[in-house]
Parts: sequence; structure tokens; C-alpha cells
Amino acid sequence: MKPTFIIRINLFFPFKKYFFLFHIFFLFFIFFCPMSETLFEKNMFVLLNRGRFAGNKGIIVDTDLENNRIIIAGVSKIPKNKKRKTIVFLKKMNPMHIMATTYKRDIGLSLDNLDSIFEDKVKKAVALNRVREIFNKNKNNEGFAWLYKKLEI
Repeated sequence: MKPTFIIRINLFFPFKKYFFLFHIFFLFFIFFCPMSETLFEKNMFVLLNRGRFAGNKGIIVDTDLENNRIIIAGVSKIPKNKKRKTIVFLKKMNPMHIMATTYKRDIGLSLDNLDSIFEDKVKKAVALNRVREIFNKNKNNEGFAWLYKKLEI
């Protein structure tokens, strides 16, 4: 049994250097190639795969191509009854941690000075209140109600 195991390792030994070259190419492609403009567009619905909000749904507010980041607004907790307040988030994310969908909906969400929002807590609180108002206004619109449904896989 042991000699066959050694033979199998030796058979795959020449491919190790090619595997290493593939990893070098892949890392070069990820870090030095710019983000695709066609994949993530404004007002596109997305699913978050990593981080504190993994599994939540969101909508793209803006794309920052220079820094390779996407600004996303979404619902972090779905309100179970009418009295409960909608809890939203506004986050800068790496596009590697986001899954794009084919759905787009213009909800009228436009925020000014996006860079300063993430630096100042007061401005971010004001922006979150504005996002919450827009989400509550569009809650029952056709196509937008998907954000308020539980994710089914």
C-alpha cells in the first residue's frame, strides 16, 4: 500500500511548479487589475458573502473604482411586525465579498460626499436615517420587497 502512495505523489510532483505559477498569476490579476465596471453597477441588488452582514441583501449606492470598493446600503434586520424599526447599514466593501444579482431598481438613493460620511459619525448617522426613510418609503414597491424577505437557499 505504501509504495503506490509514494508513486502517486511522484506522478503529481511535476505539476507543483505550474500550480505555484497559477497562484502567482491569480494574485497578480486580483490586486493589479481594476474592478470591472460592467459587473457592479449603481442600483443593483447584491448579496453579501463575508463579514458581519454576511447573508444580508443590499443595494449598490456607488462604486469607487480607484480604491476598488463598493458602497452598499441594505437591511441588517428584517422587521417582523409593523411597530419595529427597520435597521439598515451603509458600508464600504470589497467586491470580492459581494455576489451580484441581475436585479436593478432605482429607488432615488443618492448621498452627497460619500468619503466624508465614513469619516464622521454624525454624518453617517444622518445618512443612515435618510437610507431608512427611503427604504421604508419603497418597502411595498414591486421588486423592492425582495430586500425585506428572508434569504432562501
